[in-house]
Amino acid sequence: MCYIFVLPDANLYRSIIDLFAAGTDTTATTLDWALMFMIAYPGMQDKCRKEIEDVIPLGVPHMLAKDIKINGYAVPKGTMLLSNQQAIHFNKSYWDEPAKFNPERFLDADGNIKKTDKLIPFSVGPRICLGESLARMELFLFFANLIQRFTFTKAEEDDILDFNGVLGVTLRTKPYKLRVKVN
Repeated sequence: MCYIFVLPDANLYRSIIDLFAAGTDTTATTLDWALMFMIAYPGMQDKCRKEIEDVIPLGVPHMLAKDIKINGYAVPKGTMLLSNQQAIHFNKSYWDEPAKFNPERFLDADGNIKKTDKLIPFSVGPRICLGESLARMELFLFFANLIQRFTFTKAEEDDILDFNGVLGVTLRTKPYKLRVKVN
């Protein structure tokens, strides 16, 4: 059996724009952070490149649909809800040295990814990002291709990188310069 849903043109247009804008902005911001971390930690860039060569051939806001209670507080339908993913990702009770860049904390002794419910870049539950699978693929493809083809360094050796970021809908990097060398 096949079901066909018809959306008014305006709703369809808005939905497409929302998905495109959300995916583009968050993917670009994530790649921006990734490149800044790669120039700050060249050893990690080398590990990423080696992993790619060895293994690979070749918090948006949501509106509540119903009244809910959160920790005893009544939150009415129609309220915009934002999860504070930074509070979770930098929580010292969840992570050892959360402010330290250490992607190896997500790997087991054999180098395989450890699953954890504490890492939630795409949110959780019924409010999880609709574009998660697409974003994961895009980020992987873009980042892997960049790391395979280029080496990233600071533009000048004494450049200082500021990892505090600028908070908006996403946490963006502050402006920085980098040098790109073709591998």
